[in-house]
Amino acid sequence: MQAQYEIMMLQLKEGKKKEGLASALRNVGLAVLASETNPVKLAWLEKIAVAGIAVAQELQSYGDVIELADGYLQLMPQGKEVESVRKARADAVSKGGQAK
Repeated sequence: MQAQYEIMMLQLKEGKKKEGLASALRNVGLAVLASETNPVKLAWLEKIAVAGIAVAQELQSYGDVIELADGYLQLMPQGKEVESVRKARADAVSKGGQAK
């Protein structure tokens, strides 16, 4: 999971925001499908999801904000970023975003 995070961050550093967002969506989506519980992987997924939410907000891709937030909240209902993730999700919904 660390490698996936580093790849995503490299994509973002290179200005490839859509690719970085796609990486975040893919990694969080796969973790949800697998019902990931490994604490080490979840720590990296938390970073991936939070960074992905920030990029999705910047790109005004509100459906993606909701998808990443929902994945985060499903995987880490007690995570460190629950409050900010819930707020980002609510903001995305208020701006017309819809869950996929």
